[in-house]
Amino acid sequence: MKKFSAKHTVVLIVTVILFTFMLCGCNSYNVKIENHNWNFTIIQSTVEEGQITHCSKELKDRYENAKVCDITCHVENGTITISDNTENEILVFTYNLLEYISNKSAIYNLVSESGNTIASVSITEYKDGKEEYTLIVTVNEKIYYFNETII
Repeated sequence: MKKFSAKHTVVLIVTVILFTFMLCGCNSYNVKIENHNWNFTIIQSTVEEGQITHCSKELKDRYENAKVCDITCHVENGTITISDNTENEILVFTYNLLEYISNKSAIYNLVSESGNTIASVSITEYKDGKEEYTLIVTVNEKIYYFNETII
């Protein structure tokens, strides 16, 4: 795993700030990384001008230039595992909580044999009133997005 460059750090900070602004504040939400069924949505490149390079099968019509892939995210017992079932790649991290803002967001330090990275969990609220949990994981030059609908 490559070290974060200044560009990667800026992209990550901007992403976290944007999602923090989209949070709703007064409900009781589980904005921690655990106890969710994370569904893959997209991968965004940090080097290709923020292009969406990969997407889930459900989002293919929205991102027609993106490669459709099957990616899963499993969080359990202090470990986060991201499996790219299309490319047969598995990323495994241990994690620890860096910062928690009650009912709004959580930021995690992720550690693997290849180095450290970061993840954030927050609530995304859409114009139509729909809300979902959002997990963002930055790995090398990719930003993985996962969600879970709030019922």
